[in-house]
Amino acid sequence: MHVEPNLELLHSLGVSNREVLETVGTAVGGQEVGVIYEGMKRFPIVVRLNEKDRSDLDALKTLPVGISANSTVPLAEAASLRFTDTFGAYSREMGKRRVAILVNPRGRDTEGFVARSPEEVDGNRQNTVGYFIRWGGNFKNLSRPSPAWRS
Repeated sequence: MHVEPNLELLHSLGVSNREVLETVGTAVGGQEVGVIYEGMKRFPIVVRLNEKDRSDLDALKTLPVGISANSTVPLAEAASLRFTDTFGAYSREMGKRRVAILVNPRGRDTEGFVARSPEEVDGNRQNTVGYFIRWGGNFKNLSRPSPAWRS
């Protein structure tokens, strides 16, 4: 998403473009507003628009941007918004491009997912010269033989 604040309007109102960017950031990316404790576990409370509205440009344009304690303007007046296609960034590791894919298997046990994933991936991909797959994180930890004390 490309957000271009209307600097003339914002300066005439005595407001910085930060207000506009924070409004969009909270609506789309979310903002932590608190924490729920369940025993020793902590769960953040995050406020943001629902998925449908986050991808609806017309809905985003109606968001109120705070310009003072009791006054707002619609985001459409405070900035121009548009969705744009952009290129992703690649990290490099040892002189080669590195692309990470993060997975959170919901509704499945992680160990079962870890056990089955390599065969599924290897069976469904073409071997391309110069490409390789390296498993890490919890996958790597769960693939290792368990210490004797765990059995």
